[in-house]
This record gives sequence, structure tokens and C-alpha cells, in this order.
Amino acid sequence: MAEAARDVIGLRLPGTAASALPPRMATDKLSAMYGKFTAVKGVTLAFAPNQVHALIGPSGCGKSTFLRTLNRMHEITEGGWVTGRVLLDGEEIYGPRVSAMALRRRVGMVFQRATVFPTMSIFGNVAAGLKVDRRTHGGTLEERVELAPAPDVVLLDEPTSALDPIATQRIEELAYQLKRDYTIIIVTHNMQQAARISDTTSFFYMGTLVESGTTRQIFTNPADPQTEAYITGRFG
Repeated sequence: MAEAARDVIGLRLPGTAASALPPRMATDKLSAMYGKFTAVKGVTLAFAPNQVHALIGPSGCGKSTFLRTLNRMHEITEGGWVTGRVLLDGEEIYGPRVSAMALRRRVGMVFQRATVFPTMSIFGNVAAGLKVDRRTHGGTLEERVELAPAPDVVLLDEPTSALDPIATQRIEELAYQLKRDYTIIIVTHNMQQAARISDTTSFFYMGTLVESGTTRQIFTNPADPQTEAYITGRFG
């Protein structure tokens, strides 16, 4: 079904070793709104498995909103709604039979600032979602906490924006290691970071996807003048 979805949508993965595989996630003419305001406009994009994908662009360009549509966090924002499609392994995640809770176990998200229950330990915070689910999925709660939530896709929303260079380096090294098992999509304002850790890069501006390609191509030979202007620091 994933292959059929790629054929129907006409998605083309950037020219990497993973391009022969169906995309792990993809969007088809995806728009995201807050009430009547359109924050993301008709984005069609594919994310190959086991790669790091960077989303770049100036503040307010829609990249974080786009990220939140990928695990249905946008719909719980006041006034948030979408049109178009988001596919995970070829399956529409906004379908009527899809459980948002089950989806978010497969598409995990790390926010810019940690949001935890302040009266709980780290273990308690991780276990809280598993207790809501009321299942241990074949293991004890302790065993499940070690692997929770075991996603297929990890979404990172500027995870190093408040970190010092040493901590940032550790996070970047971790992302590089994790892509062996997961697909990682990261929003970052740090151009050097995107160049260091990502396999593909997508540039957003004013809610529109301007250009997407391999990170090497985007940073050394961008096709769009807006992309070149942004990565060279002429605006943003």
C-alpha cells in the first residue's frame, strides 16, 4: 500500500540510498490552519526511512506547525485543523479509524522545552502514558519504560535551542545514532546543525515549501534564490 501511495501522490525522495524505498512518512497537499489563518500551504513532501530530515526557515514560516501535523498535535491546538493528507507507511493518519493516541506511540515528539508532571520522577513521567494505555504489551511496566514509546518516527522541535555547545553536540551525535533504527525529522534554526546531521533539508518560507533536496544540494547548490538568500544569512 505504501508503494501505491507513493505512485498516486507522485512523491520523489531525494537522491539518496534510501530513495529506492517507499517513504516512511509523506504529506500530500497538506495545509494547516488556525481558524481562518493558513500557516502551512499545500505541502507535498516525503521522508525516507532511517534518515535525518531537517526543516529550516525563518521564525513564523510554518515549519513547527508542519511538524505538529505529522503526529496530529496540531489538531489539539485551539482552532487547529488540516486539509490534505499525511501518510505513515502509506496509511492516512487522519483517517476516521486511526487512534491519535496509538499514532503518537509510533510518531513521537520532543518539544523545545520539556513539559513534565513536576511531582513525578522521570520514571513516573514516562510510565504515565503507559498506565493510561493500561497495557504493558508483553512486558512489565519497568521493561516498557526502558523502551517507551518505541516510535517509528521521532519529531524534534528545536531540541538544542537552549543548550550549550557540548550538550548540543551530544544531542546531534544521538540523532546520528538513532537514525539507524528511526526516521528523524528536526526543526532547527541552526544552519550548521542542519548541515552537520541531516541527510535531506526542506526550506519553508511564509507557510510554503520553497525547496527540498539532499542537504549537500541545498547548502551548496540551491535551486531557488530564496533558499540561497536564507542559508547565506541575507534574511531570516
